[in-house]
Amino acid sequence: MARTDVQLMLDVKAGDEQSFELLLRKYRAPLVNFLYRMVRDSAVAEDLAQEVFLRVYRARKEYAPSAKFTTWMFRATSNLRWKCRIVSRPWNSS
Repeated sequence: MARTDVQLMLDVKAGDEQSFELLLRKYRAPLVNFLYRMVRDSAVAEDLAQEVFLRVYRARKEYAPSAKFTTWMFRATSNLRWKCRIVSRPWNSS
């Protein structure tokens, strides 16, 4: 039986690096796509996704499954967006 995202993140919290790799593989593309829609630059979207996953990994010890993992991850994404003051500018696309 496949582990849920919450269980994977709890395993990451306990030190299981492979569980983090599974979450990364599962959510990297959707996260990059989400970020691309905000910034309209694929390289920036990739960099921001990497930063989000780094933040998720660094916050693993504080993770508490009060919400779905994706809710928690996209909250980290929104927090990063506001912290970096990313503004989507469709006219500024490359």
